[in-house]
Amino acid sequence: MNSPAISRACESCRLLKVRCRPRSGPGDAPRSCERCAASGKDCFYSAPRRTRKKRTDVRVRELEQEMASLTGLLKAQQQQQQVVQKDSSSPSDDAILVSSSHLPSQSSQHQSHTGPMGTTASTLSFNLNHYDPISLGLLTVEEASGLFQHYIDNLVPKRPFVVFAPGTNAEQVRKNQPTLFLAVLAAAAGTRNEALGMRLNEMIFSVYADQIMMQGEKSLELIKAILITTNWYCPPSSYEKLKFYQFVHIAATMCVDIGLGELVASSIEGTSQDDLLDGCRVMLACYICCSSISINFHRQNMFPFTNRIAGCLAALESSAARFPTDAAVVAGTRLQLIVDHESARPLGFRDSAVSVDLSKPEVQASLLGCSNKLRMWNMSIPTDTMSAPLLMQYFAMTCLANEVGLHFEYSPDDFKPPYVIHETTRVHAENSILSFTPNHLDCIINCVSAAQSSCDTFIAMSTEYIQCLPIATYARLGYALVVLVKVSVSTHSANGALKGIMPPETTRADQYLEQVVAKLSATGISGCRAAVKWLEVIESIADWFQLFLSSAADGVNGRVDVGILEPLKHLNLTIGTANDNRGNSSAYSVQPRQATSLSYPDKASEPQVTPTEMTYPNSTDLDHISLSPNTLSILAHDDLAEFVNLPITLDGVDFEMGAE
Repeated sequence: MNSPAISRACESCRLLKVRCRPRSGPGDAPRSCERCAASGKDCFYSAPRRTRKKRTDVRVRELEQEMASLTGLLKAQQQQQQVVQKDSSSPSDDAILVSSSHLPSQSSQHQSHTGPMGTTASTLSFNLNHYDPISLGLLTVEEASGLFQHYIDNLVPKRPFVVFAPGTNAEQVRKNQPTLFLAVLAAAAGTRNEALGMRLNEMIFSVYADQIMMQGEKSLELIKAILITTNWYCPPSSYEKLKFYQFVHIAATMCVDIGLGELVASSIEGTSQDDLLDGCRVMLACYICCSSISINFHRQNMFPFTNRIAGCLAALESSAARFPTDAAVVAGTRLQLIVDHESARPLGFRDSAVSVDLSKPEVQASLLGCSNKLRMWNMSIPTDTMSAPLLMQYFAMTCLANEVGLHFEYSPDDFKPPYVIHETTRVHAENSILSFTPNHLDCIINCVSAAQSSCDTFIAMSTEYIQCLPIATYARLGYALVVLVKVSVSTHSANGALKGIMPPETTRADQYLEQVVAKLSATGISGCRAAVKWLEVIESIADWFQLFLSSAADGVNGRVDVGILEPLKHLNLTIGTANDNRGNSSAYSVQPRQATSLSYPDKASEPQVTPTEMTYPNSTDLDHISLSPNTLSILAHDDLAEFVNLPITLDGVDFEMGAE
């Protein structure tokens, strides 16, 4: 009788992963395979192991049982925590908490009710004394009222996302919306008293951690509080600890979770007009913040413009009950829509890895359409609506739209936080100058003009006005200076794309750096933490640029490697120290004020901003640009403002710039 065929390899061949050739013995009995027989090894075959997989329905049933078990365990733990929380509050505990330097933990039971718009509105979900700066002795009632009024008078006009009805006082907000009250005080104190602002911000961060992360609360009050904390963000000690990107998206996600857009659109019965406009204002604020920050970081917008947001924009724009400051919210939304819809994809705003070719007609059409709409927006905004931060937002968007011209020799990643500044590293072949087109030059000129206008707007502000600026305005100032420095580096470098095309003094980068450092130094003395931290960032740029200019002036033989700078990573400033690398303009000594020495700027000190067109560089006059593969030349002209319309000859071929 024949033995069954062997379909498996022996253990030795299986381990070696080689083919097993069995040999037949007497009577067809299997014996050692050819390889084992040749090597003298014991040859044996293991019995096949058969495993039976569980059916899908059996596995699903087991997973459901495990989930039910874990859910029951979680509920039991939550019930136990609630029992402990009920018994943990006592007068002696409060007395200890007031004198403790550490932030207390919340200990009272959370309660919620449904507000007029159907959103979950937080009542006193924790013991007010635990996080109330007045009860803790950090502020008196008069000082808290002063900070609240300071927010209304000096902070709201610069970023009117969270406003209060006329006649609202601090005590009303403290009683009915304690989380929002703490966020207002933290933002207002951070503009005048660094030590107090940091302490209040630590407290509001702890409230967010408990209410949002631990308790899972969602409410319109929390969204408004987060918007305030985000826009007047307290800079941390290092770039890696920045949290404003997370905060603004937490607020946007909460809008979706509570169905704020649907509630505003449906206008449910019993909802007042003020509540509806409040919801519209919050939705537009979340869109502006999410869209602008995603463009600056070259990331996808996770809170895109939808029909719901469009309805909020229409309602806030047409309502007769809107606040005067709502015109700025509407204008900011429409400005953001221009770059968000028109140019986000063709110009690579959302992804720095996207290669943008200025020679493509669709890219040129997108750039032209975006530039024209930005210009029309600027001229359509009334003077009483156009604030300095809104004007700097316009210049930043204009600069961003034309930034593609600099991608010829700089990586797009250099222009997103934390930014990268270095010498030009263009490695194109010598005859590749043909790839540098008049379109690139047109974009660079517009970019430099917008960056200079942004710096001029900031320098014209008073120190009292700068103290109250939202953090985004500082970021736009830093972006403008980075652009000017990188263009200036290209004009100074021997292999720079702009060498011989744009005079080095056109950007005036060194002058702007010096003036901005002096302005931030004067502002930081008053206790504004944002000004102090951004002073360190701008000083790092100025130091690097001075080293580069000195190296470039020494010629090829005397050049030194100036290295690579990431400006936003220079946030680790020690309070109370002085940095006097460039004379008196950069010297400062920050002394945190006591809570009793708070003072506030006069509303009349706010500058009047008139919407104007950008001015082009005027340090050198041009008449004609002649480009060739090996030689570049510039001739004089009487009016540089007509630079974009100059005739250009590229290797014998005539071009027209500024076709728009």
